[in-house]
Amino acid sequence: MAMVAIRNRVIDLASDQQIDEPPVQAPPDAILIVDGSFLQRGELAGLWDDVVFVDTDF
Repeated sequence: MAMVAIRNRVIDLASDQQIDEPPVQAPPDAILIVDGSFLQRGELAGLWDDVVFVDTDF
């Protein structure tokens, strides 16, 4: 399995502003955790190995 370029962050949650950080290389055995409610849309739902849904009051 080859190394893959990833971005650790794309949004600064405190300021709600986009972050333009350069990609970094993830090792082949990396575990990718992706956050976002829109990631469960039908066209994306089959792409994930595991899904954890957290329903919480803010």
